[in-house]
Amino acid sequence: MSGNGMSEDRKFLDEVYAKARLLAFDKKEEEKVRQNRAKLAKRRRLKIAAGTVLAVGGYLFLYDSAYSLSACFILSFALAVVGIVADRVEMRLVSEEWRK
Repeated sequence: MSGNGMSEDRKFLDEVYAKARLLAFDKKEEEKVRQNRAKLAKRRRLKIAAGTVLAVGGYLFLYDSAYSLSACFILSFALAVVGIVADRVEMRLVSEEWRK
C-alpha cells in the first residue's frame, strides 16, 4: 500500500509542478503582451503627433505661398517622400522586433 500511496503523491506533485510551470509561462507571456501594447501605443502617439505637425506645417507652407501651383507640387512631393520614409522605418522596426 505504501508504494501505491507514494506513486499517487508523486503524480499529484508532478501535476502541481506542471501547473506552476504553466502559470510561470502565462505570466511571462502576459508581460510580453503588456510590453507590446505599450510599444504600439507609443507608435500610435508618435504617428498622430507627426501627422499633426505635417498637417500644420503643410497648411502654413501653402498659406505663406498663397497656394501657388509650384508650392502644391513641392508639398505633395515632400509628403510622398515622408510617407515612404516612414513606411520603411516602420517596416525596419517591425522586422527587428521579429528577429528578437
